[in-house]
Amino acid sequence: MSKNKITNLISLIMNSLVIIFTGLSFIQFFVSFDGNQQFVIGWYSLEYFTVLSNLFVAFTCIPFVVFNILNIKNDTNNFSTVAQIFKYVACVAVGVTALTVIFFLGPTQGFGIMYKSVNLFLHLITPILAIASYCLFEGNPKSKFLVTCFSPITVFVYGTVYLINVLITKTWTDFYGFNANGLWYVSIFAMLIAAYAIGVGIYFLTKLISLNNRKG
Repeated sequence: MSKNKITNLISLIMNSLVIIFTGLSFIQFFVSFDGNQQFVIGWYSLEYFTVLSNLFVAFTCIPFVVFNILNIKNDTNNFSTVAQIFKYVACVAVGVTALTVIFFLGPTQGFGIMYKSVNLFLHLITPILAIASYCLFEGNPKSKFLVTCFSPITVFVYGTVYLINVLITKTWTDFYGFNANGLWYVSIFAMLIAAYAIGVGIYFLTKLISLNNRKG
């Protein structure tokens, strides 16, 4: 089996797992698989960046499944640049999710709940799978550094909506604790910087370990 077929087969498996794990995790917000009703919160789950970022990255994996199948069939290694950029942005988003849990939510709210049940997939497993598949097999190692400018987009959009709902309309509780002691401006600035740093990290990691030989 050629290198193209092997790398695309592994990428196909990883992308498929991200889609499956995310889909099953989202379903558990409506129907409990194990009788534990703790995470059955329905559409309210869409208030959380964790859920939105994982859904986003799962959707960006769908076209790569198609590309993987075509590449395996034709022994090629071609990916759409637009699809690569969208998945890059989505990987930054789930990277923010995973690292926020490790460095902020875990220490402040407890790692037990952060990695319990459905959270294990959304906070750890699917982010690792998505980022690994992108860096190893799908990202273009020849891409320009300018692409990192897209890194904070999801955090900026979500942060704006979050602050409007927490501070202005007061329809959401400050469930992430970003307005603790009224320091929302510090939190949002820190998250934007963190998102950009994660984007830069993924950019250079792709250049370092990528097995994608696409030119350009």
